Amino acid sequence: MLAVAGIVPEPIGDFAYEVKWDGARTILMLDGVGGLRLLSRTGADLTARFPEIAPLSEALAGRDAVLDGELVAFGADGRPDFAGLQQRLHLARPAAIAARERTHPVTLVLFDVLWLDGRDLTARSFLDRRAALESLQIPLPSVRVPPIWIGESAPAIEFTRRNALEGVIAKRLTSHYTGARSRNWIKIKHVSHGSFVIGGWVPAAGTASSVKALLVGERVGRRLRFAAAVGSGFAHAERRALAGLLEPLRAADSPFA
Repeated sequence: MLAVAGIVPEPIGDFAYEVKWDGARTILMLDGVGGLRLLSRTGADLTARFPEIAPLSEALAGRDAVLDGELVAFGADGRPDFAGLQQRLHLARPAAIAARERTHPVTLVLFDVLWLDGRDLTARSFLDRRAALESLQIPLPSVRVPPIWIGESAPAIEFTRRNALEGVIAKRLTSHYTGARSRNWIKIKHVSHGSFVIGGWVPAAGTASSVKALLVGERVGRRLRFAAAVGSGFAHAERRALAGLLEPLRAADSPFA
């Protein structure tokens, strides 16, 4: 089941609110006899890439379940580190996986249950499914069931903003798990705005006719202070067009203070 982008819904009390994690969505399957599988949104098998989740099969021995959640790599500051997670997602060699497991451990954050002990829960309400999830009481540091705010958006918004998290997901209390994108789940992202000056660019590898990233700065008095490299959101044609606009402006000296 997927969320649509939006704002805090009305009436507020009809929804539960939880943290929007910056991770990789996954479905976890337990067969009741020790078997465990992690699947990505596209159906790719992630089980071998995240061995720290394997103890869940022993912790829930004898339970057959299908759980919905997200794989999250938490940084030293306690916030999700998506770049750290990306270093884990495409590894295949056992030695490389073991090395990254030590340096970039991953936590499975669970937020829904579709099937439990022979029962299909998808037609049950979100509140019922949430109660079933909490009843599992999973005693593992690598698996979390974070708290939610029922009927209150303000504490969720404040908590996520204060901790510089990506945002909030609002989930209708009475909604079923439909397996589709639905307004029963609404993602509310924190977005920051600012005005910047383009001071330079990084060419794409192997060619000067395409831009990999723009280098932007903030004006501080008469100085231009470097702020960031911006490389997302551009189509291939836009990258080539930018290179054509910027190349005639090439200068010998950096404009950044």
